Amino acid sequence: MKEITIGNRTLQFQVKCEANEADSYEYAEFYEGTETVTRKKWLLFGETITKEEPKLVFTIYSDITSSRLTKEYWRREISKQLELLDRRDEILKGEYI
Repeated sequence: MKEITIGNRTLQFQVKCEANEADSYEYAEFYEGTETVTRKKWLLFGETITKEEPKLVFTIYSDITSSRLTKEYWRREISKQLELLDRRDEILKGEYI
């Protein structure tokens, strides 16, 4: 996983690929911090496993490693997503306006 800093926030990101018989596309998942996840080893059976995983905060459906997209595009898209995250936190606190 790689890191990027926008303003005072540091995000980790990972490029993933989805493919089927008709098409394939890349997208970037952005993570901030970690969360503790507890689950069974084999879906419903087996021992319980607890581990730390990166916390997914948003996904941008473009390839961050593509040379066709500029730095300005990525700054704008990431900043827009971070602003939406901040707004969601304000709404949860009851700050509507």
